[in-house]
Amino acid sequence: MATLGAEVQKLRNESKLEMEREHERLQRETEAAIQRLQQHLALEVASLQQNARMELRRHTSELAVSMAASRLRDQMTGDDHGRLIGLFADAVQRGNN
Repeated sequence: MATLGAEVQKLRNESKLEMEREHERLQRETEAAIQRLQQHLALEVASLQQNARMELRRHTSELAVSMAASRLRDQMTGDDHGRLIGLFADAVQRGNN
């Protein structure tokens, strides 16, 4: 009977040790998965930031061009318009020669 008690205790100890090892393994795997996710998220955030900066630059450029065109339309007189057409016609004619 004493041997049975010792055998049961041995099985309990082995089981406890195996559960601790499994817990440690799962902990390592979880930490590695978290680290991979953090790295992926950092790359994703950097990519989104870069895209946002590019979109902001594009939008700013479009606004600047739009504002410049609006100012030109507002400030251009009929004489200015005629002079620009004449300059353009002269440039085209020089290009054909």
